Amino acid sequence: MATEPRFFKLILPPFQQLSIPKAFLKHLMDEMSEEGVGEATLRNRQCAQKSWHVKVKGFCFTKGWSDFVRDNDLGFGDFLVFTYKGSMIFDVKVFDRSCCEKKHHPPATPTKRETQKRQERDNNQLEEEEIKIINPPNRRFKTRWNRSKVAQGSFEILLTENRMKRSRLM
Repeated sequence: MATEPRFFKLILPPFQQLSIPKAFLKHLMDEMSEEGVGEATLRNRQCAQKSWHVKVKGFCFTKGWSDFVRDNDLGFGDFLVFTYKGSMIFDVKVFDRSCCEKKHHPPATPTKRETQKRQERDNNQLEEEEIKIINPPNRRFKTRWNRSKVAQGSFEILLTENRMKRSRLM
């Protein structure tokens, strides 16, 4: 019994595209142009009956890849195993950083009203906050950010005071 060809990839930034390993290309040559252009179908069995059509350009998954990343909630350190089924169809298993297969939880479909509210909030909500730095006294900094960007991930702000004299920097 012949086994289906497989390859794995670790998800690292940037997330806009994913390259297919060069050693794997021998399995695709009959179905793609010499420039590495074509279209693939990606399937994750955790997402019942869902598939993603992804452009392949330069032997990389490109247009449509970001939809696959979003819909499967992929992040830094996730591990993907691609099983080639033929005819440019890949079954994909997703493992998270715990080394266990990631269970897919489809997002709840928001109501039309919830979608409108979120769009209004995202478009209009710039928050302004004044931060008082204790040392040196009476020094104030202002920061602005879009609250929706903060909710999508985490970030850190480090404010420092440079007290070195110019002569010491040379």
